[in-house]
Amino acid sequence: MTDLDATLAARLGRLEAAIPAPPLPIRPVVRHRRRSRLRTIALLAAAITLVGFAGAVGANRMLYPDISNREVDRAIEEALGGSGTACIAPEAARTALRDRLDAHDLTGWTIETRPGVGDTPCLYAGQIPTLHVVALFPALGKTASEAIHAAADDLFNNCYGRGDAIALVSTASRSVGITKFEISADPWGPQGGPIDKIGAYQAHVAAGCFVYVGLGGKEDGTTVYYLWGPWP
Repeated sequence: MTDLDATLAARLGRLEAAIPAPPLPIRPVVRHRRRSRLRTIALLAAAITLVGFAGAVGANRMLYPDISNREVDRAIEEALGGSGTACIAPEAARTALRDRLDAHDLTGWTIETRPGVGDTPCLYAGQIPTLHVVALFPALGKTASEAIHAAADDLFNNCYGRGDAIALVSTASRSVGITKFEISADPWGPQGGPIDKIGAYQAHVAAGCFVYVGLGGKEDGTTVYYLWGPWP
């Protein structure tokens, strides 16, 4: 090697040493906003204890902040009928749901029963996608469901304040013989509605009106109706 070669090699070595090492690959960090379970299920389910109108809306129309799994919807429909509602014993519903979920290769999904199931004539099933849970909620029979559904439509089509909304749902409940109930109309309670109308529901609430969200139940058999409205 000549003196010139040695000099060039030395300079190239110093240059190479001065070049910083390439940075490690950067992995994007996706930050997920935490959702309380109360508001996850409707949502729909809705969670919280959100329940759809028995026979009025299907599981795929309840508001859940996640995209529903269509295979789960099919399993629910096959087990309980197209509306996701059935007037059968809770254990019979669990057995039918487990069978259909397994048939759709959804063995990782679990079934949970919410308070009040078994105290009402019927039950309703809805999925909670983030938790991989199918939840059973208390549901009313056909006559009672139609009465509450009519009250819900009235709330949506007109603007009721908190007191008038509570009075409307109370009257509807008593008219079908349901007298052991409570009405939750607190601003921190469940929020939701049929997924094809959720924008209209939000606008209705923003305008100062109350809407009907769904129903739940307590361990003692008390039916709970949930209303969503503006902060005082």
